[in-house]
Amino acid sequence: MSSMPDPQEHWCNCQYYCHGVRTKLGSCATWFHHLQCAPNEEERAAIQAAGLSDTFRTTSAGPAGPSSMWDNDSDEERPQKHAHEAGFEDNDELPLADNNDIVDHAIDALHEPVYEPPNALLPDHNPQNEPENPRQDPLQDVRQRSPLPDIDGDAKEIPWHNPLNDLDVDDLFRSAWLPNLQCDMSFICSLWSITLSDRVGLKGEDLQRLQNPPRFPCQIDNPCEELAISLFLALQHLSEVAYDNIRNTVQKRYPDSEVPSLYRVKKLIHELTGISSIVDHRCINSCVAFVSPYAGLEMCPMCGELRYDQKKLARSHGCKKVPHAVFQTIPIGPQLQALNERTQQIFEEIRQNKGYVDAYEDILTGSAYLDAVRQGRIKPEDMVLRISINGAQLFESKMSDCWVYVWIIVDHSPDCRYKKQHVLPGGVIPGPNKLKYIQSFLYPGFHHLAVIQREGLSIWDAWRDIVFISHPFLFLALADGPGLICMSSLVGHTGKNGCCMYCGLQGHHKPHASQYYPVLLKPNNYTVVGCTHEDIDVHDLTSGTSALYVRNLRTLMASQNQAQYEQNCLMTRIVRPSILLGLDVDHILGVPECFSSEIMHFSGANMVSLFTDLWCGVADCHAVTDSVADWDWAVLIRDTWEAHGKVVAATHTHLPGSFDVPPRNPAEKMHSFYKAREFITWLFGIGPGLLYGILPLMYFQHYCKFVRGLHIMSQYRIMTAEMLEAYICFSEWEEEFERIYYQCRVDQIHFIRPCVHLANHLAAEGTHFRRNDVDEFAEVLYFTQLAVEAVANEDNNEDDEDDEIPKLTWANVTMISVYSHPDQQLLDLSHGTMWSCTHNGELQLIDVRMITAVVAMIPHCPTLPSGVTEDRYFMVEKTGLDVTLMGVEVEEDDQEEQEDQQY
Repeated sequence: MSSMPDPQEHWCNCQYYCHGVRTKLGSCATWFHHLQCAPNEEERAAIQAAGLSDTFRTTSAGPAGPSSMWDNDSDEERPQKHAHEAGFEDNDELPLADNNDIVDHAIDALHEPVYEPPNALLPDHNPQNEPENPRQDPLQDVRQRSPLPDIDGDAKEIPWHNPLNDLDVDDLFRSAWLPNLQCDMSFICSLWSITLSDRVGLKGEDLQRLQNPPRFPCQIDNPCEELAISLFLALQHLSEVAYDNIRNTVQKRYPDSEVPSLYRVKKLIHELTGISSIVDHRCINSCVAFVSPYAGLEMCPMCGELRYDQKKLARSHGCKKVPHAVFQTIPIGPQLQALNERTQQIFEEIRQNKGYVDAYEDILTGSAYLDAVRQGRIKPEDMVLRISINGAQLFESKMSDCWVYVWIIVDHSPDCRYKKQHVLPGGVIPGPNKLKYIQSFLYPGFHHLAVIQREGLSIWDAWRDIVFISHPFLFLALADGPGLICMSSLVGHTGKNGCCMYCGLQGHHKPHASQYYPVLLKPNNYTVVGCTHEDIDVHDLTSGTSALYVRNLRTLMASQNQAQYEQNCLMTRIVRPSILLGLDVDHILGVPECFSSEIMHFSGANMVSLFTDLWCGVADCHAVTDSVADWDWAVLIRDTWEAHGKVVAATHTHLPGSFDVPPRNPAEKMHSFYKAREFITWLFGIGPGLLYGILPLMYFQHYCKFVRGLHIMSQYRIMTAEMLEAYICFSEWEEEFERIYYQCRVDQIHFIRPCVHLANHLAAEGTHFRRNDVDEFAEVLYFTQLAVEAVANEDNNEDDEDDEIPKLTWANVTMISVYSHPDQQLLDLSHGTMWSCTHNGELQLIDVRMITAVVAMIPHCPTLPSGVTEDRYFMVEKTGLDVTLMGVEVEEDDQEEQEDQQY
């Protein structure tokens, strides 16, 4: 038997990525992707020859060059393409297995820590001589840990080539024929050519402070100024009039005090922190911002509205140009501070676990972040950022009338990352009209980020008293569906390849219609030209990569007329180049890798609308070929809907205050500013308990499968076994949804909304107490303290006579009334989402530390699978229960306080 190659070394000499030079790659997964991209069999054979490590080449092939492994060019002796090559993308994940078994696919998606090259790479392979795999059960390890490939706990850099570096923005600009593409590229080229000294953005003292930060802490010597700043921070949620009134009251009581005005306080804070806003002009109709290529325009290029107030311009004889409208950008640079402790902790955990982490509890435990660290793209000094943009509805009865984007520092721990004091404002764009060219409004903020990414940001570390240079790394760009499309510039959800994850799913559309739907199963008797592809296996879909994006973008930019442009849009799934290409491409995760879905709109709006439209029978129905009367799932109608709404409203007396807003009667209030939190609590909290017996069993079980997956993905900490379960739930749910609702009917293809497909991408995400490792439920009657004998202290050196007096301490206990264990048949029927118990009234006294969470116990009267109908209670926990514990300050010295209370 020949010597096995070193499984840790993977070499390639492809022309596209390695430029013909034999290069060591970071993982076998990357090697497979390079092999897949080979244009012909000759180059593929050369890559296969170079793929063996130096150790194997020395022992089996001698000192021959990369192409001497196979001297015979016959097809029989040339290594054949391995089955694992199909459908794989450059994301450092192992390729999917050949069979369609869902568990095997899930295991492949989670991958192994060490992967040996396939047997097809070994010219003298003999299966009979191979040792048996010591891992008999493939799920044994994957259910316990979360594997990360090729990570041994060492954060040293690994070779890596960024496909975005292959883009030459000047060449792209010259290749653009169409005016809209030329405009997009002008913004991107402008971002590439800027510097801190180009007088765009921060200027004067603010710019000098950014380049040379102070090396001393802020000091306020004037007590009146300190009082004014404290008032300003305390009254930040109130009006400016409130500050003025309190200031006048203070000055009336203390006439000699000089409390600064609100204007002076803001200026003082600016002087102390260096944080200020950049004001730029915009179109009064919110079409564009007058920045970069539009900076010299006098009127809007889209609507023709004049930039300046003509009356004021005329009164000043053309000297005073006052814009009709402005918007503000708050640069990220002056706001940033450095953190890096968590990354080193994760690498240490991986080292101890031989390439695994125990659970997914943050994006820092994901392979995307850790790979970027090991590739040298994220240095210890670099901050990791996320940008999030969304519309803000300032008035209850109006549409969104402004847009806000913020920066989130990933280096902060999750328990404080999303707190208000750690969320950094990025920009405020007034409305009320919809932004027509959002790239121009993002330009000032991205201009600043691009500069400090390339030139570095000087930061004073007060703890070490040093100044270090940081290059901020943009990890994720977040928004709702429409907002994400504005930043990614991919086709919308109605396009042929409309998945926001750029996964390549090709949709189908109705005859003589233009909107596509992301269906996996081909409709029956379907002959629409351009959409006749066969059924798609959901497990064969993977998210897009930068390499694919670069190739497709080049094709789009070469469009020479409108017809060719539209055809290329359809083929490449790109509408225009993303403005993120103007940033330092080595300091962003990638395009489209940095665009991520989010769970709030998905669960609180999109999925709620889908389920309620179907169950209430209000979804679009073809007047000729379809009828709502034939929809056996449409059960929430007329009296049933009214009764269900009343039951939902009645549950508010049983919901703890930690559930935030209790759901109102959906039959009456669903279309009257029903909040996302209400929708989530209603459909995905109390829904399984209230809809059991109303929905037909098949639809109820299908619905509970989705709820189970959503509950897992909403957790703060997700164990690997749970992630596997969520993957299975969502994969099965998407396929079953098409079979039981859409039913491969063309007239029902519109049931497959984008959120149906997006669910599969998420995982590719009373009193509840624990006793003897078993979850139990009880009603708290009261809390109290008991005097108990303190634990003896071995180090106690007091006299023996003192030992005769028992030392007592306070123990925090609670009296509870225990519920029974849940009905197992109902629990299995609902995929673990309905915990239905009886209240036996047993009283017990337990330590309060045994309580793990506060949940609701809602009364209901179900007919159990056994046929028994009885009064019971079903448990409801807040979706994302672990998230409710985030930010809670744990008193570590509770035990010390108890010891101090001994008497």
